Amino acid sequence: KINGNTQSGNDITSADGVQVDTQHTLNITLFDSNNNLAQNAPVTLSANQSGASFESTSLTTNETGTATTTVTLPETVTTTRINVSAGGFNASATGDASINVTSVAADATALQFASDSRSLPANQDDVGVTVEVVDTFDNINTTVTDSVTLTSDDTAVFDFDGSESSNVNLGSGTAGFTVDVGASGTATL
Repeated sequence: KINGNTQSGNDITSADGVQVDTQHTLNITLFDSNNNLAQNAPVTLSANQSGASFESTSLTTNETGTATTTVTLPETVTTTRINVSAGGFNASATGDASINVTSVAADATALQFASDSRSLPANQDDVGVTVEVVDTFDNINTTVTDSVTLTSDDTAVFDFDGSESSNVNLGSGTAGFTVDVGASGTATL
């Protein structure tokens, strides 16, 4: 059994919404076939995501049948399945031997253009450009709901329907702009 009733502090249970690259305490309580606490029993941990790491993957339960370690979640937004094995007992045998932890992006640290918005064809009207709000690890932070303003330093190369700037509200960490691309050249947005 992986313990914990709430997602308070650094404890995790079946928690959704914990940030990437964060460390959490993991408490494992082992019971024998008669539902008694299993003392001094070896326990092994594993995860389905290579970016997840444990302080220790091989533990021994104490006098209360509990083993404690820490897990650090991957830097990528994902669902990490943490598995516990003890003797012939493992995550395949019962759902009580595993936990899914779904991570979200860390705090927003930058704006960036989506990869398909970095180079645009010349002499095109109504070309889509996407701006993303990302964390340190380039995960899109979907919780930011501010607005973004793009401004062109050369409206002969880029403009926004004849204007030098455009303001768009973010939705799920992205903002889509429509630009008009003039003659070949370079402009800073």
